[in-house]
Amino acid sequence: MSMIHINGTGNNEKDTFVVDYIQQQEQFLLNCIREKFNLQIQIGNLAKSIESIKNLYNESQSEVAKQNEIMKQATFSIEKLTNDLKICGDISNDRMNLISELNQKLVEFEQIKSIHASTQKEFQRVNNELNILHSENEQLSADLSKAKAAVTLYDQSSLAKKQRPKTKKTTDENTF
Repeated sequence: MSMIHINGTGNNEKDTFVVDYIQQQEQFLLNCIREKFNLQIQIGNLAKSIESIKNLYNESQSEVAKQNEIMKQATFSIEKLTNDLKICGDISNDRMNLISELNQKLVEFEQIKSIHASTQKEFQRVNNELNILHSENEQLSADLSKAKAAVTLYDQSSLAKKQRPKTKKTTDENTF
């Protein structure tokens, strides 16, 4: 605080009032100067903060650009995977249809196999019957050959008897 003296004589009260007023004004000016310095410091801090925020904003824009690029790549990959999945689904459906067809063919094959087994059993049965008939036929042929040989022998002996002279018969008859 500065002490200001006013020259002259006067009322002490007036002097005190003026001195108080001047001191208040000095105090007010000092407060204003302090506030101005504080505001300048705050403005400087705000300027630094704004610069920092600008830098962060620029970095975030760079990150956003990178993330947008990543999103584009992800979108492309998802589209490709979706197409691949659709193709796989189509292939899977085709394979399921093929499996269904193969299962149907397998059922048909099993039916044919069953028919074949039955046919083979019938063939074996008929073959056995034919073998029996063949054996019987060979036996009959052998019997027929024996019978023919016997008939031929009988015919030859009959013919020989017929060709013998009858005189012999009579002599033979007389001997009895």
